[in-house]
Amino acid sequence: MEVLEKGSGWSIKERCTGKGNGDGGCNSLLKIQEADLFKTEIYCWRSSELNEECITFQCPVCNKYTDLDKNKIPYQIRKKLVKKVFKGENTKILKEGKRTEECKFCNSLLEIEVQDLFFEGKWKEYKDDNKVAFNCPVCQNTNILSRKKITRNVYDMIANKYNRY
Repeated sequence: MEVLEKGSGWSIKERCTGKGNGDGGCNSLLKIQEADLFKTEIYCWRSSELNEECITFQCPVCNKYTDLDKNKIPYQIRKKLVKKVFKGENTKILKEGKRTEECKFCNSLLEIEVQDLFFEGKWKEYKDDNKVAFNCPVCQNTNILSRKKITRNVYDMIANKYNRY
């Protein structure tokens, strides 16, 4: 088989409308790729319960957010998207043992789970000296987490993963 033209991955053409975010988009026609998309959440105004999860992009022209119809996004892409955390949101703990961390190198917002964490460097007997880290899947750099962000339970789970207790 001969490759006639290498594809650049999935993309979709959409207009910036501000849909789901107060409207008022600039109507620019944009080519949107997987890297441009992220998840946002809508909460019911009467309670703090999650009402709906949305697939959103930010317009590079006017910086407005637009929610897309989920059916336009392939399932394989939707399931990989991470939740964007806006300034002022609580980022320490998310449901189901997940939390959002920002890569210190490329500023990507990542949904981190316990299985993504590991001990950086040489194992030390005094376990509080061990550095907990994760690798960014975007830039491949290793990020060290502040010890204050790791609970004893999570720390023990990482150590058990390596059978170090």
